[in-house]
Amino acid sequence: IIFKFARDWKNLYGGHDDLAAKAADKELLALQIVAGERQEGLSVPLTCLIDFLGFRLVASAVIARLSKDSLVSGSSDCGRTIRSEECAPSETRDAIRKFAKKLNLRPHYVSSSTSGEMYLVSLAADVEIHRFGQNRNVLLDAARLLPPTTPIRKFDQLIKQFRPELMLNLRNIAKEKGLPSSLSSDAYSGFSTTRDAAQLNRDVDAVTKYLCEDVVSKVRHDLISQRKFWKSKLLPEFLHRRGLNLRYLGLLRASIKPST
Repeated sequence: IIFKFARDWKNLYGGHDDLAAKAADKELLALQIVAGERQEGLSVPLTCLIDFLGFRLVASAVIARLSKDSLVSGSSDCGRTIRSEECAPSETRDAIRKFAKKLNLRPHYVSSSTSGEMYLVSLAADVEIHRFGQNRNVLLDAARLLPPTTPIRKFDQLIKQFRPELMLNLRNIAKEKGLPSSLSSDAYSGFSTTRDAAQLNRDVDAVTKYLCEDVVSKVRHDLISQRKFWKSKLLPEFLHRRGLNLRYLGLLRASIKPST
């Protein structure tokens, strides 16, 4: 087992260790999504989080023969070098794209921070896919697997994301509401190329607006009609099943009349 402290030792979050801890939580959620969808050809390492005395540890099973040579898609050095899924073996490429389609993640171009060369990816640019043997592909560093909601503060795009329940249902929502049917995990990131970054960001804005207005309204209606879920232990799952993040609890509460 390899243990990693969830600390911002690379200064990705401006030195804020609390944001690094949140990113670790996002990574565990992403690995749970991959495992839960049971996409043939994609697997994840056994992983858990350990919280103790204000510190967070990520404990993961060691993967034998893991190296830069095993990387077939994504980036392991913050975007300095990127491997496109187009160059991956066909079985690996198909597994990535089928999984991305399930989550309604949009294929998009990203650019290397050193060469400026563009690469096509379906997942976030820094989500790594390593291949071992005959079609054994392991997904790693998946903290940014899900697309971000519209950022308000600095670093929001790294840790505030759409719920997987909403992403899995986005195609159906899009047909009903006229919204984008897929989103890019690299929206509002430095990986997006200038040629499509603006459109990727606008699509995220549109779905974020739908989340803050339509989803909050629907959840409010459901919550009023099912008061048993007002209990604190039941409320998180109630919101998550409807695609609403807990961070919108204040917005939800403000929409409920005091007399209710």
